[in-house]
Amino acid sequence: MQKLYVLYDPKCELCCRLKDWILVQRAWIGLALVQQGSEKAKRLFPELEQIAGKDDLAVISDEGAVYLNDRAWIMVLYAMVEYREWAARLTHPLLMPLRGRPLQRCLRTGMRYLVGGARTRLRMSCAR
Repeated sequence: MQKLYVLYDPKCELCCRLKDWILVQRAWIGLALVQQGSEKAKRLFPELEQIAGKDDLAVISDEGAVYLNDRAWIMVLYAMVEYREWAARLTHPLLMPLRGRPLQRCLRTGMRYLVGGARTRLRMSCAR
């Protein structure tokens, strides 16, 4: 795997902040950010609408693997130099009961902290 395509919602303030944050991170795996629903996204991934809903965060590898929601966040972290260890921790069997909505909320809270900084008041919202 050489590249991950991260499809983000351009109407979501949190998603756009995360996109900006991702772009300045050092990564082991290339990260290409693509607006969800854009012509580029439709051209690159014509069958994505059959796999993922409009409210799903989707990450797609250059090998064709599709990761949705909490697994997508984990793959983004896995690609980054500074956060690969966190990705490994989040996939530990003891954390498996947290999969789904609780883990998504935890990851979003953590991402808000990383993007906004410890002293920044967070007013980001996401329709997801």
